[in-house]
Amino acid sequence: MHDLILARQWIRYRAIGEVENWLAAHGARIVDRGSRRLGLYAHEYIVASKPE
Repeated sequence: MHDLILARQWIRYRAIGEVENWLAAHGARIVDRGSRRLGLYAHEYIVASKPE
């Protein structure tokens, strides 16, 4: 609700595994993956390299 009310954005959540699969299917090499909590919000991230 925070994003919708304050930032006026509707967030479309994707599971991190789904994003990882999408990147791999397009040839990206997964370099790192992790998660971090910033205040009340949790964030997951993927570091990937572009296909050659």
